Amino acid sequence: MALFNINNVAFVRKTAVLLAAKHGHSEVVKILIDAGADVNKDNEYGESPLYVAADNGHSECVALLISANANMNKADEYGKTPLYKAAENGHSHIVEMLIQAGANINQAMEDGRTPLYTAAMNKHTRAVSLLIAAKAKINKQNR
Repeated sequence: MALFNINNVAFVRKTAVLLAAKHGHSEVVKILIDAGADVNKDNEYGESPLYVAADNGHSECVALLISANANMNKADEYGKTPLYKAAENGHSHIVEMLIQAGANINQAMEDGRTPLYTAAMNKHTRAVSLLIAAKAKINKQNR
């Protein structure tokens, strides 16, 4: 019998793996994954461990979570995906990782904004180049 539930959430619905991923603690993320942590359990905003790792530029955590079959296209309450957050923040190394792993490059928010749209809006030229090379729809408009 386990001493505790590894997928238990704190008062703000954050699991240990989500907190470790958010803060870039890749060794802890690996231990938790190996112990059976749910890599897709999200917080109260719909943010998954992969989402917060991508948002904060933690490539080692992103790689571990992708290897553990984290859902790359799971969106938060606003429709933002891990790829969208990486593009929005200019984390081009993570944009590249997510593209190579098969993330949906054209998945849009409810208002139609895509990862390419947000990368362009924020002047992240490397992310824009990666998304265009991956055949992102360059003429897609927001609503």
